[in-house]
Amino acid sequence: MVGNLYSLAVLKMNVFGLAGHVDFRIGAYGDDAYERVDLPARAFARTEEHLGRRHVGADTVIVGDTLRDVATARAVGARCVAVATGTTSLAPLTTAGADAVLPDLADTAAVLDAVMALG
Repeated sequence: MVGNLYSLAVLKMNVFGLAGHVDFRIGAYGDDAYERVDLPARAFARTEEHLGRRHVGADTVIVGDTLRDVATARAVGARCVAVATGTTSLAPLTTAGADAVLPDLADTAAVLDAVMALG
């Protein structure tokens, strides 16, 4: 998880019954850095610290709904699946350089196809 404040990330995952499937130790959160583009490096460092494996942008897919999410992916060489569920529509997300753009996350198969096609 990258971007949300830690407490909001935990809350969101609990609300949707997903908290048991997420290792919150290895994320990076909005309260870790002022600039979103600084968060992946923090997540990579935590992954190395807790799991003994260092990730880099090339083996990362960032899923987000803002132009800042796309910029963050581009900044670290990660692939990006952008989702038009926030205030940014499909066209600007595409123009910003997202590798895949979806209208929402409702179609699980499409989400998995987008993430796996980028991996």
